Amino acid sequence: MNLMPRTLVYACLALAATAAHAEGLIISPLDLGTGPNTAQPSVAVDPGRGFIATWQQRDGARTRLDFVEINRDGSLGRRGTIADSARSGSNGATTRWFVNWADFPSLVVLDNGDWVAHWLQKNGDSTYAYEIRLTRSTDRGRSWSSSTVPHTDGTPTEHGFVSMVAAGDDRVRLVWLDGRETAAAAPGQAPGHDSHGRMTLRSAVLDRSQRLHEETQLDASTCSCCQTDLVRAGPRTLTAYRDHGTADLRNIHWLTLERGRWSAEHVLHDDGWRIAGCPVNGPALAAGDAGVLAVWATMHGEQMVVRAAQGDGTRFSSPVDLESSATTLGRVDAAAWGRDGFLATWLGAGTAADATALRLVELDAGLGLRSSHSLVELPPGRATGVPRIAAADGMALVTWVEGVDGKPTVRAALIRPSSNKQ
Repeated sequence: MNLMPRTLVYACLALAATAAHAEGLIISPLDLGTGPNTAQPSVAVDPGRGFIATWQQRDGARTRLDFVEINRDGSLGRRGTIADSARSGSNGATTRWFVNWADFPSLVVLDNGDWVAHWLQKNGDSTYAYEIRLTRSTDRGRSWSSSTVPHTDGTPTEHGFVSMVAAGDDRVRLVWLDGRETAAAAPGQAPGHDSHGRMTLRSAVLDRSQRLHEETQLDASTCSCCQTDLVRAGPRTLTAYRDHGTADLRNIHWLTLERGRWSAEHVLHDDGWRIAGCPVNGPALAAGDAGVLAVWATMHGEQMVVRAAQGDGTRFSSPVDLESSATTLGRVDAAAWGRDGFLATWLGAGTAADATALRLVELDAGLGLRSSHSLVELPPGRATGVPRIAAADGMALVTWVEGVDGKPTVRAALIRPSSNKQ
């Protein structure tokens, strides 16, 4: 798949080292030092310190999960390797990781300061036979524990699209898509996306001793390959995902955890999108002083539309449409922004007929549009992955994948307000 050259993709970020000022935001390119053959980026807030960006580095059959700290002043801090497929196997053998543009690793900083990261590792011969691997650092990335698997079924089926959130002290809560019910495939059929069993949504909590708690199934029928999300909003934890309903209805559903109990599932909005396959386009949540933002993509007529709704953790408003065009791809993410707003990103309409753009909008608490930006133009297709954004302390970091000399490369930009609104 051809990727765009460097000179084009930096058109909107001003390839010179100076920052671009745009409608109340200062957008500054940030070189993470990732180099070529890097992809699947993610970003986590490091409370009071800045951010931690992660990505996967490919070298033939070998894959590494690397990180770098981004300090509050925008400078780069320590960097290191979280896991390496050449170190994960026994006797020095290289393990088979599952590396995919849509199902990517992530990291979360817990309330006690521990870091927990995950990656995906093959556990069978079929294409979608892979498991989740979790590792923990108690010294800010200087050393990492042996990995553990948060699902106990042991089936060679899909387990991925993980979301993680701090769950108090040394505990991490995660949700994921779990394919154990697809193991009962039709005769002669490999388990996976096309088997008769349904994909499920499951949750568990892991403590510092690698013990699993609160293992539970949240939904018995979900899309097989759409990203999930998970946030804390005051006393509540919310998760959102794409459901698989009757006659292939693909609405976004959400659940709330409060006082130790998960609610029944709720429909975020009845979009009416029916499709006989997974659209690989999950929702995003952000929680802050302005409440909870949900952003998602759906089909409306012949075009993809990006929608947003605002809630308080118990209900959501009717949605507003942020964009709809022939080249809108979705792949959304979101972050709380200051005391009274949000940021949202997605892959949307570019200036060229065959291009998409990494779109960024600033919304107020009522979903009013404060500013709208195209950060970078990218080619359509899977190689661009899923851009990620996080925000804290008046600064945001967005990461994405672009082509440099024909090779995928992780890029990033820092975002700050150009006024004292934060």
